[in-house]
Amino acid sequence: MHKKKHYYSFREQEKDEEILQIIRRHWFDILWQFIPILFSMFLIMTMMIVLPSYLSDVSSPLTILFVGEFLLLSLWMVVSIVWVDYYLDVWVITDRRVVNVEQKGLFMREVSELRYNKIQDITTEVHGIIPTVLHYGDVYVQTAGTQPRFLFHNVPYPDKIKEKLVKLQKHMRKHDLNEVQKIIHDKEEFQI
Repeated sequence: MHKKKHYYSFREQEKDEEILQIIRRHWFDILWQFIPILFSMFLIMTMMIVLPSYLSDVSSPLTILFVGEFLLLSLWMVVSIVWVDYYLDVWVITDRRVVNVEQKGLFMREVSELRYNKIQDITTEVHGIIPTVLHYGDVYVQTAGTQPRFLFHNVPYPDKIKEKLVKLQKHMRKHDLNEVQKIIHDKEEFQI
């Protein structure tokens, strides 16, 4: 089976660490954020078209046009920020760990990681009709330490993500167990 080559990389990526999957929030999440913006754009454009015909003063239509264009430009900036936040918020599943790259605004990014051997529990939650129909929800990964739960928020097919993480976790534990057994059976290494 041919593996899909990912051209994504991140600064903390280890040498020879293979990216298995890159996950972004479901497309409905960004659509849901765009609905009020589109409604606001419609209202502003309606105001720019309708109001000048009701005002008889010559300078008033220009003022309305200026204010309307300023508001549309402001909405365009909001659209840009929402898109950047959506596009740059990613969860990277590698052969060694899960990396959460969370964009906070335009100029701040938070990167956290979780090694498979630290995972204690993986839970999925899908709430509501739309998430059920469109197959998206949340994946919570609980660790043994004091770290808070790792959250994959509004991701597509959360059950498949959970499945993949469980398989990787089992593989990593099996690999660790094999390493421990090699050390124990190697008489020179295990001599006291």
